[in-house]
Amino acid sequence: MKKTRIKLSPASIILWAIVVLAVLLITILALHTEAEPEEIPDEIEPELVRVLTLEPRDLVQTVRLAGQVLPYRSVMLAAEMGGVITEMKTDKGSKVEKGDVLARIDHRHWEAQYRQAAVENRDATRDLDRWQRMADEGAVSQSEFDAVKRRQELAGIALDQAQIQLDKSYVRAPANGLIDDKLLEAGSFVSEGQNVFRFIEPVPMKVTFHIPERDINMVRQGQELSLHTHARNKASPIQARVAFVAQEAPAPTFSYPAELIIDDPPEGLRPGMIVDAEIERAVLDNVLAVPLTAVVPRRGEHIVFRYRDGVAERTVVWIETMLDDQVVIKSGLEPGDIVVVAGQRALQDGVPVKIESSEE
Repeated sequence: MKKTRIKLSPASIILWAIVVLAVLLITILALHTEAEPEEIPDEIEPELVRVLTLEPRDLVQTVRLAGQVLPYRSVMLAAEMGGVITEMKTDKGSKVEKGDVLARIDHRHWEAQYRQAAVENRDATRDLDRWQRMADEGAVSQSEFDAVKRRQELAGIALDQAQIQLDKSYVRAPANGLIDDKLLEAGSFVSEGQNVFRFIEPVPMKVTFHIPERDINMVRQGQELSLHTHARNKASPIQARVAFVAQEAPAPTFSYPAELIIDDPPEGLRPGMIVDAEIERAVLDNVLAVPLTAVVPRRGEHIVFRYRDGVAERTVVWIETMLDDQVVIKSGLEPGDIVVVAGQRALQDGVPVKIESSEE
C-alpha cells in the first residue's frame, strides 16, 4: 500500500508550537501553589529630623584676616662706648625695670675724668662764692668777677660732660620689659654701637595685618575687633583696638597695612604667634535665613522641607544670597515656618517625620 505524507504549512507549525507552549505553562503553574501576598505595614516609621523655627533676624558675614602678634616694642640695646665688658648683671629671659643696669663696660678712665671735673667744679664754685661777697662790697671789678664766674660755669659744663661719658659705660633698660637675648658675655670686647641685648616690652602687645581693598571701609581707627589664635583655639576671643590703618596700599600685595593694640594680653599669648582678626564684611537686616545644609538641590530647584502636622512638606524656595554657612531666602518661606535642618536628604513630600531636636 502506498503511504501518504501529510505536509504541514508554516502557519500550522506556528499554531501547534503555541498550543504546546500554552500547555506547558498551564502545567508549571498548576505544580506551584499560589504565593502568599507580602504583608503591608499598617504604619510607616517616621523619619527623625531636627527643625528650626524661622524668625527674621540680622545676619552678619565675617571674614578673618591673618596677623602676627608682636611686642609693643622690640629693640636692640647697644653699647654707647667701646671697651671690655667688666660685668653682666642680667641674663636672657630676665624681667627688668626701667633704668636697671644690664651691663657695665670698663669705665676707669671716664671715672677718673669725672672725679677730676668734680674737683674743679667744687673749687670753681667755692671761688665764685668768695668773689661774689667781694663784688657785693665793691672790692673787685666787674671784669674780674665775670672771669671767675665764667670759670665756674665751664667747670660745671666739664662735670656734666664727664657724667655723660661715665653713663655711657652702662647699658640700661629703656623701660619695664624682658631681656629676650644676650649677645655677649662678660670679658668680651665691645665696639661702640655694637648690640649687647635684645629687649622687648611685652605689654601692651600689638598685631600687624593687611586689609584687602574690598574690606578697607569696614575697618576704622579705634574700632574694637575680636582675635582668634591657633594656639588658644578653645579660649575666648581676644579684644583688640585698631591703632593704625595705612592710607596707601603698597605693592606687591596692594593691601593696607594695619596695627591692633591688645591692652590686656591674656596669659599664654606670646609674640610671634599667628592670630585671625575678625571683621564684618556685610550686614543684612531683618532677613529669613536657613542653614546651608537645609537646602536640597533637585533638578535645578532649591528644595526645603517644612514640618507641618507631623509630615514633611516639599517647598521650593528662591535664594537671595549666601553669607558664610547661611542661605538668605528671597521667597518660598514665611516667618513662623518650621524648617527641617537635619535628616532632610532622604525625605519625600508627605513622609511622616518626628522631631528629634530643635535649633533655636
